[in-house]
Amino acid sequence: MAATSTAMRLRSRALLAAVLAAALAGGIAASALATHHAGRYAGSTSQGKTMRFTISADGRYVENVRVDFSYPCRGETTRGGYFGDAGRYGFRARIRDHRTFARRRDEALFVVELRGRLAGRRASGTIRFTSTGGGSGDVPASDEPCDSGPIAWTAKLRPRRPVG
Repeated sequence: MAATSTAMRLRSRALLAAVLAAALAGGIAASALATHHAGRYAGSTSQGKTMRFTISADGRYVENVRVDFSYPCRGETTRGGYFGDAGRYGFRARIRDHRTFARRRDEALFVVELRGRLAGRRASGTIRFTSTGGGSGDVPASDEPCDSGPIAWTAKLRPRRPVG
């Protein structure tokens, strides 16, 4: 009977250790998710142009993206443009558990690819704009295909403005 009692105690301790380990791992995962600081981020691109976006109040999405960039078009000089979401197109990138995000938007005349990583109150990544030509809305008309190539960007959380 003593051997059975000892075996039961050992199994109970092993089960308790497994439950505690799972709870600790869940706490670590939750704390990693909590590092997504909601608010407005602003910074610049490797081209020296403006990059800004918002992380939603629940810390789950990158949205309201605005980035200025230059891009070469085949047969033409370099052109300038911007991608401005301002929420009207639903361009939201879900933030993954490992603090990265990616979103691709395919339109008839252009493709925008946004990638990034969050690190505390800072973010970095790339954005790429390609166009088949034509023009519509924010996209200037061009007779030739255009491609910005990957444009690096960095941004940091901006302090909230005081109310009043």
